[in-house]
Amino acid sequence: MTRVSDAADLGRLVRLRRRELRETQQNLADVCRVGRGSVAKLERGEANMQLGIALRLVEALGLNVEVVPRSASIAMTAAQVAKMVEHDRLLSALGQRVRRLREQRNMSEGELAGTAGLRVRRLDSIEAGRFDPPFDVLLALADALGVKAAELVGHTDDIANGGGA
Repeated sequence: MTRVSDAADLGRLVRLRRRELRETQQNLADVCRVGRGSVAKLERGEANMQLGIALRLVEALGLNVEVVPRSASIAMTAAQVAKMVEHDRLLSALGQRVRRLREQRNMSEGELAGTAGLRVRRLDSIEAGRFDPPFDVLLALADALGVKAAELVGHTDDIANGGGA
C-alpha cells in the first residue's frame, strides 16, 4: 500500500503508474468513462476534483492507496468520505438519466442545451456526472425534456405514490 498525504502526492503516483503501464491519459479516461481533463487534473495534483472520479482512476490503475493527511485538521472520517462518494454516485445517476431521456426524445446535445439555455459543454459535463447543476438548471432541463423535476433527479417513487415535484 502506498501512502499519500495530499493531492500532489496522489497526482505524482497516478502519473507514474499510468506511464509504467504505457497508457495515455485518453485511454485511461476512456476506460474509466471520464474526460481526459479529469485524468490531467488528477495528475496535476488539483484537489478540487470529484472523489468518485479520482477513485475510479486509482482503481483502474490497480493502485492501493492510503491517504494520510499531513494535518489532522484535514482528516476525514469514513462517514464523510462515504457521503462524498454517494454524492458523486448521485451526480453520475443524474447524468445518465438526462442522457437517457434526451436520447429517448431523439434530441442532440445541442438541441437540448439550446432549449434549456445551456452551453453544450455544460450539458456534456452534467451527462458525464462531472457537474452538480443548480436548481434552476435542473428545472430548465426537466422543462426541456418534458418531465417533472422529481423524475429527472430520480424520485419516481414520489410520483408513483401520488407525491410530486
